Amino acid sequence: MEVKQAAMASAANSVLVAGSAKYGTFGRYRVAPLTAFGTIVTDADLTDAAAEGIRAGGSSLVLARS
Repeated sequence: MEVKQAAMASAANSVLVAGSAKYGTFGRYRVAPLTAFGTIVTDADLTDAAAEGIRAGGSSLVLARS
């Protein structure tokens, strides 16, 4: 985890790519909060509430089509 956090700290922009099923769940490992990512890419099945929360946190949201 420390290596990932160091990479994020030195990056100009951090991008998270994760399927919509990951949002609203708790994982075993947490590298960073969503607000630490400048851009978040996920699929179009993301709920409107989750999308609104991501945008409210200041991240750019990209919804990919399958």
